[in-house]
Amino acid sequence: MGMAAREDATSAHFPFWVSLSLELLCRAALAKIHPVLLAEPKDEDNLLYACGQNIGKSPKSIAITTVITRCGKFLPDFDKAHEDRAKKMMETRNAELHSGEAAFHALSTGNWQSEHFSLIKTLLGHLGRTMEDYLGDEIATRASQMLQEKTEETKKSVNQKIGIHRGIARKLEASDLADKRVQAELRIRNALETSQLVKECFCPACESKAIIDGQITDSGAPRLSEGEIIVERRVLPSRFRCFVCDLRLPNFTEMNIANLGAMYTITETKDPIDFFGIVPEEYIDFDELRKEIEDDWRAEAATEYMDE
Repeated sequence: MGMAAREDATSAHFPFWVSLSLELLCRAALAKIHPVLLAEPKDEDNLLYACGQNIGKSPKSIAITTVITRCGKFLPDFDKAHEDRAKKMMETRNAELHSGEAAFHALSTGNWQSEHFSLIKTLLGHLGRTMEDYLGDEIATRASQMLQEKTEETKKSVNQKIGIHRGIARKLEASDLADKRVQAELRIRNALETSQLVKECFCPACESKAIIDGQITDSGAPRLSEGEIIVERRVLPSRFRCFVCDLRLPNFTEMNIANLGAMYTITETKDPIDFFGIVPEEYIDFDELRKEIEDDWRAEAATEYMDE
């Protein structure tokens, strides 16, 4: 970001340098979890290098688009909006570097900065760093002001959206509202049966039953219960949908403003053989087992014959 700080924030050079530093920031965020997440898996030497082994050659890392996708999987607050923003910035950078297009000139006059600062604040939070560490005091102050304005703007937008859909529901005849709620129940039941990540909730606009979808952020330690492996997984809400008034909140930020942002857990039950990847054939001689079962069957049949 040192090069970006030397540029006028309204010039095309500012977002260009910002885009270069973004890749390093995304890679650092993954590396903090474990460097192996950056290793190109097609050659196991890259994995060994990431684990601290000297492989005698230059290692290869995964593409930046894969890095960003993995940030979405491993970083709890790195939502779909952040993922899309990061990928869009990388696409613009590639267009600037590898074609004749002046791709960053459009960004120099756009309102991209507040969204980008929200993105990097999320990454910095994961790394335990501040905006001042990354941007310097001057740009960090400007970024904080933009984020505050963006937050207030988003709050206003979400509250307006809820108000509009509350009005839609209130205009319905009582019988129509009841019919919609019956149909909504059927769709909710189907959604719950389709995905474990779906959770039932109540709509902040019309107070009807609705659904939340989310993405897994991390998992608790597996435990054995009655011969099965039990794993609890924590889920970050990422989408809301009401089938009655059709209110939709497409990301965690909007859901959190509507008091629908609380994380929740799901429980997965797995057979120990599947969970640990056990191949029974490696531990059991099925021919010998078949012979033992047949011998036991013959002995039991003979006993029953003698007892008749």
